This record gives sequence, structure tokens and C-alpha cells, in this order.
Amino acid sequence: MPFSTSVGTDIEHVDIGSGDLVIRIPIEGVKGRGLDHNFFLRYNGHVWLTNTVPGGDAGPYQDWEPEPALLAGSLGLGWHDNSSQMTYALVQFACDVNVNTYYTSYIFADPNGVKHPLAEQYNQKLYCPVTRSGPDLSGQGMWSSPLRLVLMSDGAGFVPTASPSLNDSLGGQWTDANGNINGDGPATLDTLGRTLLTQQNGTNQISYQVRDSNGVLQTYTINLSTINVATHFNVNGDYQTPIVEYNGTATVVSSFVLPNTRSFQFQYESGSYGALTQLTLPMAEPSITLGPLYPMVQELTVM
Repeated sequence: MPFSTSVGTDIEHVDIGSGDLVIRIPIEGVKGRGLDHNFFLRYNGHVWLTNTVPGGDAGPYQDWEPEPALLAGSLGLGWHDNSSQMTYALVQFACDVNVNTYYTSYIFADPNGVKHPLAEQYNQKLYCPVTRSGPDLSGQGMWSSPLRLVLMSDGAGFVPTASPSLNDSLGGQWTDANGNINGDGPATLDTLGRTLLTQQNGTNQISYQVRDSNGVLQTYTINLSTINVATHFNVNGDYQTPIVEYNGTATVVSSFVLPNTRSFQFQYESGSYGALTQLTLPMAEPSITLGPLYPMVQELTVM
């Protein structure tokens, strides 16, 4: 459509700005007095990143890694639920006669999967100056602090329930400019303390249970499988040496089964970048075969 920012539907579309293939499958939607609670699965074809390795006597080098290797809460290559996430790097800097470990290179992923690089930097020592809070680096008007408090440009704020570990799903709650509160992630409670959704992890399977309008539990099931992946970017990194290619396996979402036993079916490249190549919808529509997808690349430096 003219002036549209995407091509496709609410379930699957391509973002024109980034070129990313995006899929969003809703599971739960609960109306609220101020903020509604929604839980869904999302896929983004932007999955490969560079990882910096110290390297010992030979010096540092970079290699390619699939994003789920660094993000907790991932469901498979490119797949996440809509929990907020934060990643950061641990970097050592010399200060006088001391060596400090800094938490830096923060990236905050909001429930829609939009990633916001942050200027926040933190360490636990007091003998070296350190920036403890700061804005986002993309100029969107965000602000963050070492308590993992993230303030959005519209006045909304996110506070985790606990301090996260390195590269972790946060879990917590959102508060809008009017003080309305909305939980984040699968463990959300309503104002009466009732669990809105439960998650169970099995062997090659993840299931979510929610109650329908009649109070009956309904189960949504994710089936997982493994494919071989290998990168062939053939480019030099920050140290003017070739970035080491990835060759291994990756977990992917092979199907998503609805309570009525109908399902989404997914197929991927095997032996190459692992991109999604086919999506079969749970209705009577024919499957959608995707054309050649060039792997979308992002960079995150991790020590």
C-alpha cells in the first residue's frame, strides 16, 4: 500500500525500513481498565550477530553467533515471546592501578521486539568514574538506569521484578504515564492475584495454558526441532581479520498447535543461514513460500 511501512498482514509482514521478516502469533488478550495485557509469539529474521572473544595471547577476534545463543527466553532461531529483554556486555578497563569490569553495550528489546541501544554504563567499584544512566543511542527519547528502569518517550516506564543476569528476559511490569500497570511476560498476575497464563517446558515442546471466556483451560503447543546452520558472510571484523563463520545446529519452531488442533507449520533453510522459507497457516489457505531471504545482520559486542 502507498506510504505503508510494511508489506503483508498482521500475522506476517516485511518491515520496509529494515527489510526484516516479522511474524506475530497472538495467544492471549485481556482487556484492562487502563492497559490491556497481550501475550504473543514473534519471529524476526534479523538473527545473526558478531561476538567478540578475548582470544588470549593471539589477541581478540570475532565470530558469528545466532541470537538465541545470547538471549535467554528464546524459543528458537529468531523466535521469542513478547517479554521485555535486556542484553549487555562485560568489558574490562584499566583505571589507575586497578582493573574494573564494566557493564556496557546495553540493548533493550521492548514487547514488540523493537531494540533500543542504550548509553547506560555501570560498574560496582567507586574508585573509577562511570556513567550510571543515560539516554538511548537512537535519539528516541528513552532513558535508562543501572536498576534496569527504562523510561520511554511517552512517559511509560518498565521496572523488572528482580535484577536480571547477563543477557536475560527481564520480567516485571510496565506503567504508563497515567499510572496504569501492566505485567510483562508469561507469569503475569491480574489485580486479584490470578495467573493469566502458565508456561510448561517439555522435551522439544513448550506449552501455554490460558483460560477462555468460559473459564476453561486452553492449551497452545510449540513443537521444536533442530536444523544445521552455517554462515558464509566472508567479511572482516573490527580487528581487520575475517569474522569466524558459524557452523553448527540451531533450534527452530517447527509448528505451533492451537487448542482446536489446527496449526501453523514452518520450514527453514538447512545447512545455510537458517532463514524461514515457508509458513503454512492453520486455515484452508495455501502455504506461503518465501523468496530468497538474505540474512539480516546486527552487531552486539560481548566479552
